[in-house]
Formats: sequence, C-alpha cells, structure tokens
Amino acid sequence: MDTAVSLDDKYTAGTGWALMSGVQALVRMMLEQRRLDDSRGLDTRIFVSGYPGSPLGGLATTDDAAKNHAIFFVIVDDVAKALEKAENLGGKALTPATTTPDGLTFAHVQDPAGNEFGIFTPPAA
Repeated sequence: MDTAVSLDDKYTAGTGWALMSGVQALVRMMLEQRRLDDSRGLDTRIFVSGYPGSPLGGLATTDDAAKNHAIFFVIVDDVAKALEKAENLGGKALTPATTTPDGLTFAHVQDPAGNEFGIFTPPAA
C-alpha cells in the first residue's frame, strides 16, 4: 500500500482521500469536470471570473431536490438600477438589493420565464 502523500493530491489523486480547503475543492470540481469531458471526447473550457477578494462561489443543497440548482451572478455597475430595470421588464426581485459589511452589494432576480440569477457590484477598491 502506497502511503506517500503529495501536496498535488488535492488536484490529481484519482483514488483515496485528499485533504483540501473549500476553494481548492471548487478548483478540483472544475478540473474533474474538464477531465470527464475530455474522457468523453468533448472539447470544453472553463472560465472563472472575479475581482480581487471576490467570492469564488457557493454550493449548497436544499431539502427539495427539484430546487437544487446553480445560481449565476452577473456583475453590474449599480444593483438597485439593474434590479429596477429587471422588474420593469417583467422580472421579480427574490432578494432585494443587500449590501454586506465589506461593501459587496447583491440581489437575486427571477426573469419572466422563471430563471433565477444574481446580480452584484463588488466593494469599492
């Protein structure tokens, strides 16, 4: 039994345990998806965007499996104005514009077709 451990295990180990942080797990998930796509002959790419100090994403499950989904966030100049425009076009605010203590402003929106997404403005630099 090979008990050698490498710092790269969190990204490359194919079997066994690998200890990693939440951010490393998000990176590993993207790498695994790319490996799976490649094994299926799919030529895909991964794009991750953000700003210095931005959140990298969040994963959660709900009791209702039908409600489990990804929420994508779009960066906007002004959350309140974008939310108002979305509502004028038939969308609905699911979470009103909220500002965190560090200055991040966000809202959750539902478009007229029922799709949910988020909008945010990063904290001032």
